[in-house]
Amino acid sequence: MKEYKLAARIPVILLGVPLSTSENPFLAVPTRKASASFKFEKCNPTSISVNGVPESVGNLVKSFVKNLDEISKNICVEVDARLNGSNSPAGTYALLTTLLMYAIAKYYGESLDSWEIIELARYADPFDKPSGWSYVIDALRYSVITGTPAVYRNDEEFAKIDVKRTADTIFKGVVEAKSQFLLRDNLGGDVYNALVHLVGVLVLEGTVRIRENESLAAIVDTLGRLQNSIITSTWRIEYPPPNCLLEPGLPGEFEIHCW
Repeated sequence: MKEYKLAARIPVILLGVPLSTSENPFLAVPTRKASASFKFEKCNPTSISVNGVPESVGNLVKSFVKNLDEISKNICVEVDARLNGSNSPAGTYALLTTLLMYAIAKYYGESLDSWEIIELARYADPFDKPSGWSYVIDALRYSVITGTPAVYRNDEEFAKIDVKRTADTIFKGVVEAKSQFLLRDNLGGDVYNALVHLVGVLVLEGTVRIRENESLAAIVDTLGRLQNSIITSTWRIEYPPPNCLLEPGLPGEFEIHCW
């Protein structure tokens, strides 16, 4: 048996709204530290266990390993996570699957760069990604890899933000996003394009403010308020409590984080 112990920070999406037929960026920031041990040994049939996380997240990680197919064939995998407090399901999933890719590479005596990890992990994700949600998990993984705030739009447009900044948030729960209400069809092309542009500018403005050392709480209090309004109206979701932010999570879910 081989064991690898790794640690990183659980990320959350600070700014960014999934919108159908758009490819806007997402700004991810690291939160509290977490660690995990990954144990591998040859066996047949393959078995996977995941401990220390909510069952729903553990099941996603198990399916992720199965989807790695030939890479995980004939090996038993045991994941033991050590988390503090209640955490973002999407951020926890992104953290564990990213660290898992590092550990598997070590097990086989290989190394993977950040792009290879994101690309390989994306194909193993066990869920469909509706239009607009495609790069949410990629943004979270990129923040895990860099250990910094990071903005991610697509495979060609992404950047780490070279400042040491972490978010102190309290995860309050998940809200299902059943279907996007405001669309190009009912808003009209010009208005919908303006909405998409506004969401993109929000992310870019947040990135600038982080680089200028504005506090994350101040960003949430201003840009976050606008983001909440956009999400609640676009997706017909109830407005969150005071000092809380709606943030994209796993596909079809928004998470509530309070600051």
